Amino acid sequence: MWRVSVVHELPREKVEETADLINEEWPRSKSSRVANLEKSRDAFPLSLVLLSRNEADDAEQVVGHAKLSKVDDGAEDGETALLVESVVIKKSLRGKGLGRKVMEAVQEEAQRRGFNVLYLATNDQVPFYERLGFEITSHSVSSLGFNAKRINTFALGNLVSILHKRQQQHQQQFDQQESANGSAPPSSSSSSCCKQNSDEDEDDESASSRCAGASWLKKRI
Repeated sequence: MWRVSVVHELPREKVEETADLINEEWPRSKSSRVANLEKSRDAFPLSLVLLSRNEADDAEQVVGHAKLSKVDDGAEDGETALLVESVVIKKSLRGKGLGRKVMEAVQEEAQRRGFNVLYLATNDQVPFYERLGFEITSHSVSSLGFNAKRINTFALGNLVSILHKRQQQHQQQFDQQESANGSAPPSSSSSSCCKQNSDEDEDDESASSRCAGASWLKKRI
């Protein structure tokens, strides 16, 4: 049997279990993950979890998660939109249709609350979301997440990319000067823009998505 719940209505042990589930995909300290999940609330952002019940002993297991936040900027006229993030299914149960169950729960919750559009960004799951009725869009949106700060994932990703390019240009100029002076250039290592962007209050999937040039999708509901 399956049921869906908001994480802030679950006991502490289920919040911790949800943290472990998300950390399977995007590792982070468990304490910071739990702290973020405990900020889930009815007024958004909120975390939805899919639970599986063992009929033999009536025990429940957290098997899926998705976070919903109100779109703060970027939605088109007439849209009341939510941003969907951190969609994850327990690794041992993938390929059994649970991702669809989570997204159906997301849509039902959004419609129940009067929203008419869902947005999300993904690196490698475009075909999955297209099968659920999402379409690629040129719009990127921002939301007020758990840290109650405006985060425009597209703009922030561009800013980090520009800064990284400038850093590379300065390094190249320095290396050229050193070569002209007869010195060997120092060894350099490329840093991940995702690591530069990551923040304890940010969503992991959105942080990785903006770094890798993710696709934005939307669905009218």
